[in-house]
Amino acid sequence: MNIGNVIYAMVAANANLVSLVGTRVYPEEAPMEAIYPYITYTKTNTNPTKVKNLVSPKDEFKINFFIYSKNYDTTNTVADALRVALDNNRGTYANVNVDWVIFEDEANGDPIMEDKIYWMVQDYFFKINNV
Repeated sequence: MNIGNVIYAMVAANANLVSLVGTRVYPEEAPMEAIYPYITYTKTNTNPTKVKNLVSPKDEFKINFFIYSKNYDTTNTVADALRVALDNNRGTYANVNVDWVIFEDEANGDPIMEDKIYWMVQDYFFKINNV
């Protein structure tokens, strides 16, 4: 199961977030020519449900989302929209059953002043139903 397909489908399902970042949601890092604002994500942990003699029926993923823009307020606006799109969301996305998505925390990063880039990180837990 590709968690990236789920993430992309969840972002694409939120019109407000699409109006802010379009399709600029990238795994790990953005291409050099990426237009701001954009979002990258990293899967930091996978925790399967342990069941004797069976494949895990549910997996929990911890995902870090990094929001980048050339403006402090835009970074916060995109972060707020991402939280609305993901937090406590459930349903079927990219043919995958998402049991829930839970917002864990958020932090501002130090601006990269030579490039005037502002960034923020948000962490989420995704629980995926594999059956």
